[in-house]
Amino acid sequence: MKMATFLVMISSVIGLSAGAQISQKSPQRTLIAYMKVVPGTQGRFLQSAQNVIIKSRREPGNLIYILQQSSKEPNQFVFYEVFRTEADLEYHRNSPHVRAFLEETKPILLPGKFTLEKYENLMTIN
Repeated sequence: MKMATFLVMISSVIGLSAGAQISQKSPQRTLIAYMKVVPGTQGRFLQSAQNVIIKSRREPGNLIYILQQSSKEPNQFVFYEVFRTEADLEYHRNSPHVRAFLEETKPILLPGKFTLEKYENLMTIN
């Protein structure tokens, strides 16, 4: 099945309006950061996270910046971050506020429990 046919089928299934547009690839980049801290240090982690969240959301290339906490493991956190371009993502990763956050939280991170996954945006529905 051709991609265009597939996208038309998907749009009808999810009920997109006639004016909706589907683009297949965009320069947007998503970064998902999994961080697990020492039990009992969640408050310290959240206090450190406040600054990085506020400053990251102010970055011109940031589209989404969300911190979530596991409902089953309260010391497990996930950052969900979306940036306009690869360059915006790299700017973020090298920013002083991200570096400071990583330095502040390093003592409370469990060994081997900090993982970054980067994704490319394959489809956007407007």
